[in-house]
Amino acid sequence: MKKSITLFAVLAIAINFSANSQTTRMIMVEEFTNASCPPCATYNPGFNAILNANSTNVVAVKYQVNWPGVDPMNAHNPTEVASMVSLYGVNGVPDAVIDGNVWHNNPGNFNQSVINNRASVPSPFSISLSHSFNNDYSEINVSGVVTAAQSFSTGTILRVAVIERDIHFCSPPGTNGETHFEGVMKKMLPNQAGTTMPATWTNGQTEPFNFTWSLANVYDKTSLAVVAWILNPSTKEVHQAAYSAPLGIPDDARITCMGISGIGTVNCNTSINPSFEVKNNGLNTLSSLNISYALNGGTPNISSWSGSLAPGATTIVSLPSIALTVGSNTLAVNILDPNGTTDFNTYYDNASRTFSVVPPTGAAIPLVQDFTALVFPPAGWFVDNPDHGITWIRSNAGFQNVGSARIGFYNISSGNIDDMWLEAQDFTGQTAINLDFDVAYAQYSASYNDRIQVQVSTDCGANWATVWNKAGSALATVPPQTGAFTPNSPAQWRHETVSLNNFIGQPLVFIRFRAISAYGNNAY
Repeated sequence: MKKSITLFAVLAIAINFSANSQTTRMIMVEEFTNASCPPCATYNPGFNAILNANSTNVVAVKYQVNWPGVDPMNAHNPTEVASMVSLYGVNGVPDAVIDGNVWHNNPGNFNQSVINNRASVPSPFSISLSHSFNNDYSEINVSGVVTAAQSFSTGTILRVAVIERDIHFCSPPGTNGETHFEGVMKKMLPNQAGTTMPATWTNGQTEPFNFTWSLANVYDKTSLAVVAWILNPSTKEVHQAAYSAPLGIPDDARITCMGISGIGTVNCNTSINPSFEVKNNGLNTLSSLNISYALNGGTPNISSWSGSLAPGATTIVSLPSIALTVGSNTLAVNILDPNGTTDFNTYYDNASRTFSVVPPTGAAIPLVQDFTALVFPPAGWFVDNPDHGITWIRSNAGFQNVGSARIGFYNISSGNIDDMWLEAQDFTGQTAINLDFDVAYAQYSASYNDRIQVQVSTDCGANWATVWNKAGSALATVPPQTGAFTPNSPAQWRHETVSLNNFIGQPLVFIRFRAISAYGNNAY
């Protein structure tokens, strides 16, 4: 497997206590994962499916670590995550721990038998757990009681974690393609050390606990839940766990990942009629919204929506026609005042779209671009990056100069498409037209076939003709390399010539380089 960090260590220890108990066990699952870990994306869907199928007796907390690559969820709480990594001696991801020391393995090896075997062992404790918000949803209050179901004489610690049960990104926050993350730890209360509980317990003894956390770095407050677990600090065995499910917010709405529609990547008209999809993310029926929208950072305009949208349902909201200017434009939209109330859950309330508006006639040829200027993309050019991840950038690696456009297939998930549009051209009055460029590319291995195409449109991007198309070994200019490829000599480049004679006479011709990733290696 390419560029992966995976743990396949197995630790299976059966821990039993001497006295019988009648308390049903809630199994504690802790996973270490990362948004840029390719094996995590492979194993997490199946792992989560088993967890969700056993939600009545299994609860999970996920720790987003800071390797092998970027993960913004880790950046929200790196210290407490690092402490749990150290506690369990984790040195690779994905990695999972069941009840502290009962099972420690790769999540790909997790199955129903692991749950069934542990569930059959009764617990010496029970935990009641609940949480609530303050009036403006800026704090979460956690309370609970630990009760001994028998006499118990081993030291104990209580850990409590606020988790975000479901985090949905519209584009992958890392490089492994994952957009849905479950049970992400946001804060441990009071901290990662937990709370020391009695060393000895009598049958029926109770110990209450209460914590308050001022919310920070939360994506969706309606998804906040709480997990508590009591454990032996010496052996790490978790004796019991508990879960307090998300509460929701009465009046809340969000803009879905459909984003802003009704706008092309490049527009040949001087006005647009944009729209976007809204989901009722609250507990009440949504009857009204205000919408603030602004073009290019100008004074916001206010529009309104009214209707009847059931909880969980979606609807399309349209904005009035907006006049545009030639060049690059950015439209920003923000939804406000669900049902006329203050919006206490705002992370998903915003959307923006950057696009270009072109004049009716393209620029006169010839077009020459060597990418030596630091500004990228060049004036009149446009990069279309649908997943908002890694895309076309400028590189200092060049053929006969210091400059090129690079597409980083080495870190782009397989199947992602990124387009680099050239400035629109005028092909009237010509008799012969060629596109000439130089390319450098290395496969990661023979099985990684990244692709680059040259496509042409004469109807403002509605339809495209592919005039050049190479992938894998046909695209390669050097032998495969397992390290990230950067060309370092003229011999690693190849010159290409593409005839554009079929488009002679057209006044507005768009050309784009389309990069289709196979998670291989870099191209220039």
